[in-house]
Amino acid sequence: MWRFVLGVVLIAGHFLTAAWFKGRVARLMARVGEGSTVPMTGEIPEVVREFVRRAGVEGSTARTVRYRQAARMLFDPEGSWQEITAVQVFGVETASFVWFAEWRFGPLALVRVVDALVDDAGRFEVRLLGTLPLGCVTGPELDRGEAMRYLAELPWVPEAMVRNGSLRWRELDDRRVEVSMDTSGGPATVRLIFEDGDVVAIEADDRPRQEGKVSVERPWEGRFWEYRSIGGRRVPAKAEVSWVLPEGRFAYFRGEMLDG
Repeated sequence: MWRFVLGVVLIAGHFLTAAWFKGRVARLMARVGEGSTVPMTGEIPEVVREFVRRAGVEGSTARTVRYRQAARMLFDPEGSWQEITAVQVFGVETASFVWFAEWRFGPLALVRVVDALVDDAGRFEVRLLGTLPLGCVTGPELDRGEAMRYLAELPWVPEAMVRNGSLRWRELDDRRVEVSMDTSGGPATVRLIFEDGDVVAIEADDRPRQEGKVSVERPWEGRFWEYRSIGGRRVPAKAEVSWVLPEGRFAYFRGEMLDG
């Protein structure tokens, strides 16, 4: 009898913890786009303004943008690609986002991942079966890394380019624009690469990457393609993201954005 009772308690504990975790993610998502905003002051390059016009969001008053995502991830250079689904919410006037992904086996969520920047604080958390913690990273270096992710993903939230006053712009040449913002871990900077008016790639020299128990700055890059209307915005439907490691380029994410 005691084994049956113990089994019931463990199963109940699992479902309660999983529900608590999903509830916490929902509360994080509800805070995206909230908080104090900074008025736009600096000059925005014309190539960026033209990108926003082409996206069809000049009159947008949305405070958040939401997408679903179908993707594949490579968790280790020697591993195999895993199919995941995700939901991502971006802030428009504040640099904030929550990405909540699940790696499922049939009806079972084997792994759940939260990658977030909310209230200027980054958080990366992985849970097995939605309950058992496999890892959680916070701190100034992650804050900067998550801010760099937000900057790199601006093509998916184009109205933020002209409404988020925390962003600083610098035109490098006729194809490259640098965007940066301040974080608790120092300035976060990413370069957007334009071709025929579209952002086709991003690059950064020093995004923090967790390697074992230490954070190491590594070059980081991504590419975008297949622009189409998603959620009323002309944005890139597909993307790939890579680390540039000493042993070579490590592409770890390939995904497609869908209506939220």
